[in-house]
Amino acid sequence: MFTFIPELHRFPSFPPASDREFWSRIAAQTRLAGLFAEFRETAGNAKNRPVPALPAALYMEFRRTGNRIDYEMPYFERRRTLEALVVTE
Repeated sequence: MFTFIPELHRFPSFPPASDREFWSRIAAQTRLAGLFAEFRETAGNAKNRPVPALPAALYMEFRRTGNRIDYEMPYFERRRTLEALVVTE
C-alpha cells in the first residue's frame, strides 16, 4: 500500500507541454541552446535510421564474456534517440 506524503505535493512538477511560453523560455536560455540543437539534430536523423536491434543474444554474449561494449552501443544509441525525440516533441 502506498503512503501519502504531504511534503511531496508542495513541490510543483514540470509545466504541461501546452504551456508553450514556459518551454520557449527554457529553450531560449543560452546555456541550453547547444543541448537543444543537439537534440534536434539527433531527432531529425532518427527518421532516416533504423532503430538498432537489441536482441537477447547480445545480452547473453555480455553474460558469457563480460564484454559490455557490444550490448551498450545499440542500447545507448536507442536511449539517446528516444531522449532526443521526447525532448524535441
